[in-house]
Amino acid sequence: MITWVESGGGPLVVVPETSLPDWRGVDPEDLDDTDDSARACAVTGLAGVIAVGAAGARALVLADDPASSCFVPEIRAFVRWNAANDADSLIDAARTVVADPAVSWDDCGVWETDGPAVLLDAGDDGADPGSGNRAPVAVDAGRWRVLAAWRELPRTWVTVVRLLPEPR
Repeated sequence: MITWVESGGGPLVVVPETSLPDWRGVDPEDLDDTDDSARACAVTGLAGVIAVGAAGARALVLADDPASSCFVPEIRAFVRWNAANDADSLIDAARTVVADPAVSWDDCGVWETDGPAVLLDAGDDGADPGSGNRAPVAVDAGRWRVLAAWRELPRTWVTVVRLLPEPR
């Protein structure tokens, strides 16, 4: 079953499970816009990578649009709901995008994780499992090249953020 995560108005992030306690989301006391959510909001383009905590962990930011998103393991990609009649047609569109050799992919950097991660709203507190909705992201530990593309297909607009193994 695929779990969709809703945005509260900003980006979504993918944080390694082991680093969730270090993701603090929105800090109402932060007057300098340096909290985790503000740093995620500063990412330009379709996706990017930012630091989590002091131990060197990294979060993948699904930026650009506060679109509902899910992870589709068989294509190792995040699917962002820009416009579609239903989830099945959107995921089918994402599969079409991934399979199309003519798609121009934006290179959004390298994300490294020590294993499974969690997709959540950037404003949510990672240490609080009750803050917002979340979805598991079943990925292996390693380095992942992040590629993103937006496509308009008949009656469906989709953003796809792919993870490709990155050699060390």
